[in-house]
Amino acid sequence: MRPGTYLESVAIDSDISLQGDGERGSVVLEFGVDGPTHLEAGEPFAYGVLLEDSDASVSNLTIQGPTDDGSDPAVSGVYIVGGS
Repeated sequence: MRPGTYLESVAIDSDISLQGDGERGSVVLEFGVDGPTHLEAGEPFAYGVLLEDSDASVSNLTIQGPTDDGSDPAVSGVYIVGGS
């Protein structure tokens, strides 16, 4: 990924490598609770990066988002499901 701030979430279900280009902190993935969610035990879960049943790798990215304050939906910067 080229340097910059991306206002989105990323779901990966393939064996790929997602790597930020440039110096540390130059690629920012910023997500919010109003974006995509994953259902975990029937409950919505907001994420920055979702790795699902893959051997994907993610490196050199800064992931920013809300903190989990106990309200819905729950949140996580990186959420791993299955064999990731």
